[in-house]
Amino acid sequence: MKNLQIRFVADDLGWDRSANESIIHTHQHGVLTSAALMMGQPGTEEAIVLARQNPRLEVGLHFHFCDSIPLTTSQWPWGENPASLGFQLGFKTGSFDLILREIQAQWNAFKLTGLTPSFVNVHHHMHAHPWIAFQLNRFLKRERFHGWIRLGKPSFFSHGDQWKSTLISPLVAQYQKIFGLETPETLWGIDRPFQMNPEEVRQAIGTLTGGIHELIFHPRHLQDCDTLCLIQLKQLGFHS
Repeated sequence: MKNLQIRFVADDLGWDRSANESIIHTHQHGVLTSAALMMGQPGTEEAIVLARQNPRLEVGLHFHFCDSIPLTTSQWPWGENPASLGFQLGFKTGSFDLILREIQAQWNAFKLTGLTPSFVNVHHHMHAHPWIAFQLNRFLKRERFHGWIRLGKPSFFSHGDQWKSTLISPLVAQYQKIFGLETPETLWGIDRPFQMNPEEVRQAIGTLTGGIHELIFHPRHLQDCDTLCLIQLKQLGFHS
């Protein structure tokens, strides 16, 4: 039987100073193991310094194509809504080229930090969009990336939402084959953005029998739900 390994992952490192403070706090005093770094955001430069100062924190690249500050243009032509990006991609003039430029620019910016991306994922899970997934896969293969990617089987804390996992899992399995990268077996937290609960997490982990599993968090300030959850999980006996 595989050993059970939990990856407690924070998205949006670099979002701003408050998010940076919360992420590092939960790494040092909670169970946070990993953080996905956004390039070109108000807190990015500080986040790079903090990542270097905390070498036990696994750092990945958090690609972003909406609800953020782009690197190669002044603003996203589809606005900030991820649903708008998914719908309008291809209808906005130059949108395909913009995404390709951003993938390259964000990757290059990360490389200049001197950090090594252990994993990749995409803001608002936009790598679920078929065209973005196709282009990101081509890019990562060209760059010979050998880390892991967020493509675990979607798992939901609410029993009433398990049908969503059944619906989505076949598509995720196809993406796993296409990318051919290491991926956790399950992915938890997509139904609890900014609302992670330590008791729900404890119960969910208790159902896991082995392998690598990912739980997503979005710490934004020291007293928000996700920050407190990561601290309380350590108090419950979980370890990073």
